[in-house]
Amino acid sequence: MDRQVRKPNRIIYRLVVALCSFLHRKKYAFKVHKSTEFAALKPPYIVLANHISNIDFTVVASAMSPVVLNFAVATFYFRVRFLNGILRFMGCFPKEQFQPDTKAIKNIFSIIQRGDVVALYPAGQSTFDGEATYMDASIARLLKKLKVPVVTVHINGAFIACPKWNMGLRKSSIEASVDVLFNPHELEVLNHEDIYQKVKNALYFDDYEWQRKAMVKASKPHSAKGLEQVLYMCPRCQTEFNMHTKRNRLWCASCGNAALMNEYGLLQPADSNCIIFETPTQWSRWQMQCYKQQVKFPTFSYSEPAFLVKISKHGKYTKVGSGIAEINIDHFCYHGTYNDVKVSWQIKNNLSAIFAHEVKGHFDFAYNGELFSIAPFKSESAFKFVALKEAIFEQYYLKSTTR
Repeated sequence: MDRQVRKPNRIIYRLVVALCSFLHRKKYAFKVHKSTEFAALKPPYIVLANHISNIDFTVVASAMSPVVLNFAVATFYFRVRFLNGILRFMGCFPKEQFQPDTKAIKNIFSIIQRGDVVALYPAGQSTFDGEATYMDASIARLLKKLKVPVVTVHINGAFIACPKWNMGLRKSSIEASVDVLFNPHELEVLNHEDIYQKVKNALYFDDYEWQRKAMVKASKPHSAKGLEQVLYMCPRCQTEFNMHTKRNRLWCASCGNAALMNEYGLLQPADSNCIIFETPTQWSRWQMQCYKQQVKFPTFSYSEPAFLVKISKHGKYTKVGSGIAEINIDHFCYHGTYNDVKVSWQIKNNLSAIFAHEVKGHFDFAYNGELFSIAPFKSESAFKFVALKEAIFEQYYLKSTTR
């Protein structure tokens, strides 16, 4: 029997949000701008937000206060026992990442039908490099079927304050704007493609471009630590997986090319011979362009030795085998052992645009209704698999998805 999404206790919800808002104002000089059109809006409606950091839920809740929200949250967090009860008590409901989820869709409709407000992150996963990530076109079909107003919350500065590759919070600045993107009549007359493009444009962000204008200090000891997990290809010698970090320094052990992260989170060459990009976003884009060139060849394939890890329904990760993880134009494959039995699995690349992934040396996938994770022996290569998956999907499968 499906569990009904509860209404959050308004007193407790608002107390928690009030505390978050106070902390955000104190640490991040948090500012919110709400349009006059939104000020006149009454529930039910749906809220769409850009997914810029791991503190977005508290930022969106604070920006939308005093409105009480039912958040869609990645199913992964509901598998953590102590979080499950808290999330459900606060009115959250699970949503599978990067795959169809009919239960989540039913929950969205039931919340709207009872006159409440749903909050979604159409990208499904927060950014790794400070720029907006892939957004599935199915969001347009959902909005058109719901036939209720669509509100957007656009956040700036949260990635500078809390980058995914280094989760320690930095004293910085965060701002959010709340606007009405569609009314029901506009959803009725617009086609799916127009709705999709308007949502993409409204939620697009590049937090480092915002920072280059805002120039808010966001310094922290060891500010570059973890950046080598995302920026793992050297722009000078193009060697992969030999980037290292210490304090605010990122360098290539193969050729000595080095970057220094300044107090604004921007990158500077360590000396006049170094070739670097000014922002992690620019560096990440360059890496992706390299992979887009590689996957143009139909015979492309990339593989790494890896551990196979089983993810239980309670979120426990257990090593269950080892073998070779491979991605080619048509499939993602695992050839190796599963509980001491030889297996050879293939998953078509057209089924999803990206792997669920944190910057922790592994990425997740579903096979035959079960959840697994691949942990390459060379941990930095996990993000390369994620980037290649996205490049292949964009090159070969994206057009058929967005029609």
